Amino acid sequence: MELTEVRLAEAHALIEAGLFSGAYYLAGYAVELGLKALISEKFKPGVIPDPKFVHNIFVHDIEKLAVAAGLKEAVANAVKTEPDFSANWAAVSEWSEQSRYNVEGEDAARALVAAIEAPNTGVLAWIARHYST
Repeated sequence: MELTEVRLAEAHALIEAGLFSGAYYLAGYAVELGLKALISEKFKPGVIPDPKFVHNIFVHDIEKLAVAAGLKEAVANAVKTEPDFSANWAAVSEWSEQSRYNVEGEDAARALVAAIEAPNTGVLAWIARHYST
């Protein structure tokens, strides 16, 4: 999940530089990369993966990646039982790679980064609890 941390650090640097749209865009990729790190654990040496599965992970959709990572039920349970996580997940789920075409303000960038990195209820902390490596 090293690349996840790199993208989040870049988002912070862009916020400090007043480049909020870029910060928002890169922060979303931090979550995508965290989920893809979980997905990568599903690949086994010497086993050719199902082509449909492989095709489904080449997306930039947080919800679809959570499903591919095997977290559909875990997300649903956490959203129901953890209000702070639920709000953070909702904020992160709104992100899209299409945000590269949007102009985002400081509030949106800071809110997305906060939803991602909140110590106990942030989306990355939640993902990290499911990551075994």
